[in-house]
Amino acid sequence: MVEIKEKKLLTLDSSLADKIREKAVKENRSFSNMVVTILINSFKDDKATYKTRK
Repeated sequence: MVEIKEKKLLTLDSSLADKIREKAVKENRSFSNMVVTILINSFKDDKATYKTRK
């Protein structure tokens, strides 16, 4: 479980969204799945603990 201490609005500029969309298509994944993966990886970098459902 990721504990959110600060609530921030996440915004993507269109060029970043396009890059994510391209990467998602290449890896045969959905756009939202790709965004969640990127967020989880950014939490990993911050040494936060999280659990994913299998």
